[in-house]
Amino acid sequence: MIAHGEQKQKGDIDAHLAFCVMLYYREYEKAVLVTSDGDFDIVVKYLNKKNKLAAVFSPNRDKCSSLLKIAAGGKMQYLQDVGGKILKI
Repeated sequence: MIAHGEQKQKGDIDAHLAFCVMLYYREYEKAVLVTSDGDFDIVVKYLNKKNKLAAVFSPNRDKCSSLLKIAAGGKMQYLQDVGGKILKI
């Protein structure tokens, strides 16, 4: 994966994304995450605590982490359920 002209490991990108989401939470109204990765459960919990989480969309219901589902609660949605309602830009 390439980020800012540098090659990064996938884990580095996940950690960097989590760090930025948490560091800059004052600069956005709400966050929408698209992931099935349970590693983001702590980010989801943090955003919920700060009242910044709008929704978490998982690309695949069957492969979505149970940790993520629990953390997101009622804000968890699945792309196969809403995909037709999302406009492509």
